[in-house]
Amino acid sequence: HCIVREGRLDHDSIARSEGFPEFVEFLKDYSPEAMAESTGQTVETIEALARTVSEPGKRVSWWWTMGINQSYEGVRAAQAMINICLMTGNIGKPGTGPNSITGQCNAMGSRLFSNTTSLVGGHDFSEPSHREKVAAGLGIPVENIPSQYSLAYDQIITAAEEGKIKGLWIIATNPFHSWIGSGRLEALREKLEFLVVQDMFRTTESALAADLVLPAAGWGEKDGCFINSERRIGTLKTVRKAPGQALSDFRIFRLLADAWGCGDLFAKWTHPEAAFRILRDLTKHRPCDITGIEDYEMIDRIGGIQWPYPEGQPTTQVANLRSRRLFEDGIYYTPSGKAKMLFSPPSSLPEPADHAYPFTLLTGRGTSSQW
Repeated sequence: HCIVREGRLDHDSIARSEGFPEFVEFLKDYSPEAMAESTGQTVETIEALARTVSEPGKRVSWWWTMGINQSYEGVRAAQAMINICLMTGNIGKPGTGPNSITGQCNAMGSRLFSNTTSLVGGHDFSEPSHREKVAAGLGIPVENIPSQYSLAYDQIITAAEEGKIKGLWIIATNPFHSWIGSGRLEALREKLEFLVVQDMFRTTESALAADLVLPAAGWGEKDGCFINSERRIGTLKTVRKAPGQALSDFRIFRLLADAWGCGDLFAKWTHPEAAFRILRDLTKHRPCDITGIEDYEMIDRIGGIQWPYPEGQPTTQVANLRSRRLFEDGIYYTPSGKAKMLFSPPSSLPEPADHAYPFTLLTGRGTSSQW
């Protein structure tokens, strides 16, 4: 509101965006005077912050962690910061941009290749051409790929509670401890016919509740790769043998596929690097295109590689280590090539703090906002 009112805008950046006129109209109801009480800030503080983040010629970057992502307004808060970056031109330049810091070293890799709420390799379950491409790349029948998005974490829990999911396979997480409302998971356990936990620890709350525990290797006990917050792909190396019967997740998946009679679908997945090459090829012509990466040796030799890295990129270490910023050219990954300003009215806290209970517990981890 303050930034628009004072005209502290980057009109070139706005011209490369969609939805700004509607956003301006939306902001009319959110003056500092109208929002001071609900934000707990004075009008003067709000005005000063607006000037700080919109000073012409000043480069501003926004950083947030799980306090935003796991709040009940996580999506709206992130959208608001992205919109400020777009309207002030703080995107696609050194020292700018919206930056979400998450909790795992491979959080970005899991978004691009987890095959949960998006189809592997930056594709869309609902697009027939995407399903055909992925099916051809994996060598599987296209009918094996669903046309609808799969369930987010919280939706899986809800479906198990409703009896729609009878068997649950938990890998490398401990929801019986970390999920909000521990009693909810205990009750859910009674509805599951079979619970499998795959973890490097046998004593987690989830493992203790399991019918079957699959001991998994930890970091340093397996080979593989990951993608960090810089979009840089790096490799993992085995430095010691996993103890006891523990195996890498990759080997566990392969053995189970063989036991289930579908091992032939993974005949080319002989080792982690072979799987990487298959997944690499699926990224062709997608925003996360990494078809220019030859193998793990190349990743190591030039110090990790940022996506996008399509075929034809220079392969020297000096060329690779120059930071390559997304949206430097002002073109975004939308049909129009323009950024979209997304916004909606904030909602009130379902249970506001008061004098007797002055603290607010962030429980957004239990919503699809987080996932």
